[in-house]
Amino acid sequence: MAHEALFRSWVPLRHAIEASTDQLRWRADLERWARDWENSGRQDAYLLHDERLKAAQLWAGSDGEVVDGLALVAEFLACSNQSDRATMERLSQTIARQALGTVDSDPDYSLLLALAAFEECAPTGLAVRALTAALV
Repeated sequence: MAHEALFRSWVPLRHAIEASTDQLRWRADLERWARDWENSGRQDAYLLHDERLKAAQLWAGSDGEVVDGLALVAEFLACSNQSDRATMERLSQTIARQALGTVDSDPDYSLLLALAAFEECAPTGLAVRALTAALV
C-alpha cells in the first residue's frame, strides 16, 4: 500500500517508471521470443523478420548494454538478422533474374525490376548486373 502511494505521489519516480515501461516491455518480449526460439531447437520460423526485426534492432541499438548482458537475446537478434539478410538476397536474385529476362522485350520494366532488386532487397552481384544491363 505504501509503495503504491509512493509511486503515485512522487512525480519524478512515476515519470521514470513510465519512461522505462517501453524499454522493459521490449526486453521482456525479446527475452521471451529468444527463449521460444531456443526451446524450438532454434528453428528459423521463430526468428524475427522485416519490421519486427527492425524495431528490435532499433531498441537493441538504443540500449546495447542491456542486450550485451543477455547472450541468448544477442544471439537471437544476430541469427534473425542473418536469416533476414539471406531472405532479402534470395529475393533480390529472383527479381534480378526476371529483370535480365525482360531487358530486350521490355527495357523499362526491366529497369524497374533491377532497381527494386538492388534498392529494396539487397545489392547482390546479379542485381548490379541486371541494373547495368537495363541501363545499357
